[in-house]
Amino acid sequence: MRADELLARYEAGERNFHEVDLRGANLSRANLSSINLSFADLRGANLYEVNLLNADLSGANLTDANLSRTNLIRVNFFDTELRNANFLDANLFDANLGRANLADANLSGANLNCADLSLANMNCANLSRANLLHVNMERTNLTNANLGAANLSGTKNLTQDQLDRAITTETTNLTL
Repeated sequence: MRADELLARYEAGERNFHEVDLRGANLSRANLSSINLSFADLRGANLYEVNLLNADLSGANLTDANLSRTNLIRVNFFDTELRNANFLDANLFDANLGRANLADANLSGANLNCADLSLANMNCANLSRANLLHVNMERTNLTNANLGAANLSGTKNLTQDQLDRAITTETTNLTL
């Protein structure tokens, strides 16, 4: 499906775009709140500054997608492929990222306050300056994840073993 077709159908009131193919689509600055993009193919898509409030992207593939400065409040990313995705300064407040693959993703400056990262793979992810306040990190893979200047205060289920595998600096807030 082309980006302009999705936007026209969304504008007409359609919200269910389950399994749609939007590889490489440019949807920057669109309002797509409450959209269902579960199991969609969004590899390499440009979602810069898109409003995806309450969207369902569970099981979708967003490898290499640009989600910088995007509103992702309460988005469902459960079991989603997010390898090498760019979340620079994105708002992921209360997002469900359980079992998501965020390997090599850039979450620098992202707000993940109250997000669920349980069982997520964040191997080599960049979380520098990220707000991880009250995040659930049960069994999250943080191997070689950059936590420089990240705020981890109030983080739930974060173990010393996880921290030992991550890259922290003196500016990382480790008040658990």
